[in-house]
Amino acid sequence: MDACIFCQIVSGDAPANIVYADNEVMGLLALHPANPGHLLVIPTAHTVAICDFPEVVATHFFTISMRLERTLRATVPNNGCTLLMHEGAVSHPANLHVHLHIIPRQNDDRVQLDRRAPEARREELDRIGQHLRTVYRTQWKDDDPFA
Repeated sequence: MDACIFCQIVSGDAPANIVYADNEVMGLLALHPANPGHLLVIPTAHTVAICDFPEVVATHFFTISMRLERTLRATVPNNGCTLLMHEGAVSHPANLHVHLHIIPRQNDDRVQLDRRAPEARREELDRIGQHLRTVYRTQWKDDDPFA
């Protein structure tokens, strides 16, 4: 994926301010930060969606993300963080490499990330929730926390 900027960063062909790197995961400062200290966490292998991760890599990805957030919270003035994951063309058409933003937030910052969606009807939530639970149990029956 030569056109992928994250793959170029991983290979050393594009510059980045890397905070953490191992064979599976990289944490780096965002080139266009929403706030100072804004981090991106990426898998080192080109991956479009988190569901494409092997589970062991997903576990490691989120462990490192948690550690980077803790480091960020201890280092950069903040009142909390916003975590935002992009995967797939609909989420981030310019970059099809899954990535997690860890954005330190201040009470008075002007970061605009959320648009409040209209409240869903309870019946719709119940229907979708039941369907998701059924599919989950079918796909992950040996590892079902609802059983």
